Amino acid sequence: MKIFYMGIVLFGPGIAIETVTNFPLWVSVLIVAFSGIAYTAVGGLRAVVWTDVFQLTIMLIGMLSIIIKTTIDVGGIKQVFDIAGEGLRLQMPSFDLDPTVRNTFWSLIVGSSISLTYLHTSQATTQRICSVPTERDARRVIIISTLATVVNAVLACLLGVFAYAYFHKIRCDPIASKAIENPNQILPYLVITIFRDVPGMSGVFVAALFSASLSTISSLLSSLSAQTVEDIVKPLVKDISERRAILVAKISG
Repeated sequence: MKIFYMGIVLFGPGIAIETVTNFPLWVSVLIVAFSGIAYTAVGGLRAVVWTDVFQLTIMLIGMLSIIIKTTIDVGGIKQVFDIAGEGLRLQMPSFDLDPTVRNTFWSLIVGSSISLTYLHTSQATTQRICSVPTERDARRVIIISTLATVVNAVLACLLGVFAYAYFHKIRCDPIASKAIENPNQILPYLVITIFRDVPGMSGVFVAALFSASLSTISSLLSSLSAQTVEDIVKPLVKDISERRAILVAKISG
């Protein structure tokens, strides 16, 4: 499952970077993968945690920059949500109790609550909990990671709303006009369009994409290496030294 997820987080930024810079998809995938492997293997969990903090900051700067600039270009927050509402992008979910209805208020609330439980039980979170000295610090880790995940998800959804409002405002359908080839390129194309006269902003967007991908990959690599040592190597090699265990973890990561 982790291997499949890593493939997704490598492919997504690669598509976006290819749109913004015409950089080959396979090259960006290799760069992100090897960069994540390098600093995870050398720095261990400490490197993963501190780079995640830095990468989260870059991601927030990138997303907020897009939202602010799009709001200015469209004509204000009210205008953005008016356009999204008229385009049926902000429909309230039904309160129907019928379980066969795809999206209802209840299925969204229950489903989202269940999906957030992975933050408490995943190997990546478990590593962070075990790395802090007290139970109180462990609770803080869970609370902070949950809030950060929710904020990140809300901002990601808002990016879609703001992108729709902007392209509706300028009367442009990027897919119909053949400006892009598939829906995965809408956000990168939006960045190119709104920041075409602002030097460096495309670079900030690319940095945000790399940060999102690297933070996920480094956490998954670190957890996979820990699982390899604890669940496979140590049960097979009973008297393995700590030094050799660390070496195996770095190689497997």
